[in-house]
Amino acid sequence: MRREGLWDRLNDVAEAARPVPDEELDPINRAYYALRIPCPYLENEMCSIYEARPAACRELLVTSPAELCQDLVQNPVTPLPVSMRMGSILGLVWGALTSSPPRLIPLPMA
Repeated sequence: MRREGLWDRLNDVAEAARPVPDEELDPINRAYYALRIPCPYLENEMCSIYEARPAACRELLVTSPAELCQDLVQNPVTPLPVSMRMGSILGLVWGALTSSPPRLIPLPMA
């Protein structure tokens, strides 16, 4: 991720003083997916932490076939629209509880 310049972009998201809108996150997400880094929590093609999965995983409500997720850059994955993203809400709660800017920790950095 460092070689591709993605680590710094993810760090900018993590350190942002304001919530980062989806329109700004989309190119970063696509760059990450283009690297085709497998999720470290997959075991035998199944999520090994499903019951304790992070909010970022919980909010991915996708209705398209699972095989399309192998290449999210080329495939038209169809997420369900949501009015609010759990990750954004948790970031705002963090900011309110700590009197600091909202925090979003990108999953690859966790």
